[in-house]
Amino acid sequence: MPGFVAFNRRWSIGGDDLFLPHVFELMLRLTWLLAIAIVFHLHKDAFDCTGGHLLRTYYIGILVILCCDIVLNSSIIYTSIQGTITNDRPRKRLPYLIYTKYILFVPEIVWNILGSYWGFDDSSNCESDVIVTVKGAVISGWILGFCVIVGILIVFDPLGKIQSSGTPRSPGQLESNDADQLIDGATGAAHKIWKYRCRLICCCAGCDEQHNNAFSEISQLFATFFTGVDLVPSDIAAGLILLENKQSTRRDQRLKLEEVTVETVSPNTLHPPISSSVTSQPLLSRIVDLGDEDESLDHIEASPASQSSSTIIRHESAPSWMRVSQVAHYMRFASASYGWPLHVFSNPLTGACRLYGDCSCCICGDISNVVNDNCCTCHLATIVNVAQIKQTDIIYASFHNKIYEIPFFVAVDHKQRSVVVAVRGTLSLRDVMTDLCCDSETIDIPGVEGTQAHKGILGAAKFIQKVLQDRHLLDMAFLRGMDYSLVICGHSLGAGAAALLAVLLKPKYPDLRCYAYSAPGGLMSLALSKYTQSFVCSVILGNDLVPRLGMVTIDDLKIDLLHEIKNCDKPKHHILARGCWKILCSSPDHQTEAQRHLLDDSANYN
Repeated sequence: MPGFVAFNRRWSIGGDDLFLPHVFELMLRLTWLLAIAIVFHLHKDAFDCTGGHLLRTYYIGILVILCCDIVLNSSIIYTSIQGTITNDRPRKRLPYLIYTKYILFVPEIVWNILGSYWGFDDSSNCESDVIVTVKGAVISGWILGFCVIVGILIVFDPLGKIQSSGTPRSPGQLESNDADQLIDGATGAAHKIWKYRCRLICCCAGCDEQHNNAFSEISQLFATFFTGVDLVPSDIAAGLILLENKQSTRRDQRLKLEEVTVETVSPNTLHPPISSSVTSQPLLSRIVDLGDEDESLDHIEASPASQSSSTIIRHESAPSWMRVSQVAHYMRFASASYGWPLHVFSNPLTGACRLYGDCSCCICGDISNVVNDNCCTCHLATIVNVAQIKQTDIIYASFHNKIYEIPFFVAVDHKQRSVVVAVRGTLSLRDVMTDLCCDSETIDIPGVEGTQAHKGILGAAKFIQKVLQDRHLLDMAFLRGMDYSLVICGHSLGAGAAALLAVLLKPKYPDLRCYAYSAPGGLMSLALSKYTQSFVCSVILGNDLVPRLGMVTIDDLKIDLLHEIKNCDKPKHHILARGCWKILCSSPDHQTEAQRHLLDDSANYN
């Protein structure tokens, strides 16, 4: 920060990011310098062969080039580690070093071409060690050149062209109308670039009107969000590390206060208090106490440690369907909706063996109620195995996946006397595109104003509603249990779709209930969230990121990142090295006595 400027362009890399790649290059060149020098010294009298004088010339030339490269790389490394993230004045000579380096590439390429001719010439009868060394130097040189080209393509910024010196370079130097035109032009160009990137990433997703609209909305989101922010990816990584360190310090202080609070609780108190905030989670319908399944949820209070920073919700009468046993039971259905990939990933040693008995050939059996499963019906087998139901209890299962169209299944749960609609969460790039279509869309609810929801997830919920209605799936399911209740559940993206599907189906099924596990943040407006409090249970585990992720929190995160980066007085490579060390070598966060007590009490939920 700011991005590195060279060749009249801004690149998606900072000047202080040149440290690491040039360290690797320096190590490679030192290795080859040592190897070539040793071979040249040991075989200095072995060049009296056919073409030997050419090989001697190559050795001398490559040694000179390697020495120049080593000196230049050392200078680049030293210069790149000067200054801080925002203070790049000590690195002002770096572009000239880069220019010199790329000038040196010209004789190096010429020498590699000559080395390829001399080293791979079969007519030469020189010693094998001399020939092998030349071949190794030539091959490593071409590989290094290829890596440089790939690196340039990676850090190339299509919007990085610097304006001419006679043209104002910043909106602050322009009149108001001209500044608006400059910003609009930059945003429009960024919109086109991001739309192209979305198409490139999701090249197999399709090109119909629905996909084009989604790509346009997502590209507009990214273009607007990054406009006016001169950050490179490593700056964001360093800012996240700084912010995490700051939050860790605050968390440690809070945990110490909570431990002191737990010590003052009476020994007869079975469950420590639980708190929650309504400001960071729109879909906060209820708070689930992780106590024993027979314990009522009508005594939730706030802990003193959280009263200063949170708005506390107290429920005097929580329904029985929000007990932890019920929450854990329907989590199985939400997990089953992911199909066999997640099941095998979660159980790498036994997952495939567990599914073997429930898999079958699609030709041998009647699976007309299953859409887009594979030939061995592995997804269907996963639902049977994870949800612990019979295959005959599955009314319908769809693994069809497009933007705004996500997999789900409908099953009858005789154990809990319910009809379950389980919706899959994010598992593909198409699902990511659905997540990123985060404009708001209004839901018409009689008597309630200001009911808006996430456009992409609402589109997925409407897709499921349409399939349920067109195929009469719920009517078919309730024929197997006339007095059964309707339960909708899902995780992540599926949780958001399940909650909005519950809103859509609420008029027809007034007694339905929904379990939303880690529903995305920014899912619905405050008015709609209050409307769902009586039939949606939102479950959040610990510090899960997804329920806290929304446009408001993203904007706050950007502001916090910029603040931390601006106030940091350390070089970026120190910050990144410390972050990598903490990830690889630090121990997990210690749980408080209260957290351990809650987990111990909630372990037996079957």
